[in-house]
Amino acid sequence: MNKLIGYVIVFLFPVVFSGCFSARSIVKTSSEKFPIPDNGIHKDILFYDNMPYPSVFFIYARQKEKALHLPELLNGFDEFAFRAWISSPTGEGVQEGELIEIRQTKGEWSGTYYTMDLKFVPSKNEEQVLSHKSYDIKPTDITWNQLLGYLVNDGIFELQSLDESDAYQALPASEKGYVKGSSVISFEVATAKLYRFFQYHSLSKYPQIEEVRRVDDIMKLLKYEFNIAEVIYNDSIR
Repeated sequence: MNKLIGYVIVFLFPVVFSGCFSARSIVKTSSEKFPIPDNGIHKDILFYDNMPYPSVFFIYARQKEKALHLPELLNGFDEFAFRAWISSPTGEGVQEGELIEIRQTKGEWSGTYYTMDLKFVPSKNEEQVLSHKSYDIKPTDITWNQLLGYLVNDGIFELQSLDESDAYQALPASEKGYVKGSSVISFEVATAKLYRFFQYHSLSKYPQIEEVRRVDDIMKLLKYEFNIAEVIYNDSIR
């Protein structure tokens, strides 16, 4: 099995939220409540405009990562890891969530699919994991390396967040925003020297945007190859 030089990807799908964002290639600021370690890892994280606060979806990813006792990707990863978090928080109460995780360590591939019962607590800016189940997964029709090739071709190391894309920013204000009940998808990528976070939402509302179509392809690939029939991602555009 070919080794990768430390690449990790994470997909997150959090709550309905709107706001202005900007990306900072190397993060040098953080808030006291949500510290970002200065550990020599190159970071590309979605931040709110003119504020030292990362995207709320980034925060939810960290909360769920800790609750599931997963490695902290902000510290980098040995070779490669991929995670896809999916949720659609609306109001308070218990809701479904998912995580698709892929790892390569010492040349060996593994994958895990998680289902979660989540409690969205907007007053505390939290997405709490109440319970979860996990299942081993592996590609159905292709190899792990082929799967990685498709993900790379679809842009996991280069895609910006939807809110940052030129096509989205060019839309009239009346056409922007989140669709209630639709999935929010956040991605994290990390290697031994790299960490990046980007997110997408309401894909079915923006089928004309190229980046949205690429993210839709990623989700369809994951759902098919891992035979996840009940994945709650519900915004397929084609």
